[in-house]
Amino acid sequence: MVALAANGIISFSDAPLRLALWAGAAVSALAFVYGLSVIARSAFGDPSLERGWSSTIVVIAALGGANMLMTGVIGLYVGRIYAEAKRRPLYIVERAVGFEDASLAARRPASTLN
Repeated sequence: MVALAANGIISFSDAPLRLALWAGAAVSALAFVYGLSVIARSAFGDPSLERGWSSTIVVIAALGGANMLMTGVIGLYVGRIYAEAKRRPLYIVERAVGFEDASLAARRPASTLN
């Protein structure tokens, strides 16, 4: 049942793609905030900072977040292309109301419209 639920979520929704997009943005933002924190701590001479470790973590987190963000963007584009390729209508009209007069006028000869 879990596999069926996962298949339903992935097949009929772009929510996982949006999740990847927002997770990438969040990771990138957190990496930026952590980078500012490291710079501030370094400026005030925090002895607990090890050389090279903080900058490595900031770079890895920023690049990982950017990767997730771009994957989400490309995924949304591919998802929209897939939805368009299925050629399904955006909506289904059950009945038309108020178009009877227009269809009768279209059937009349041009001389009777005046």
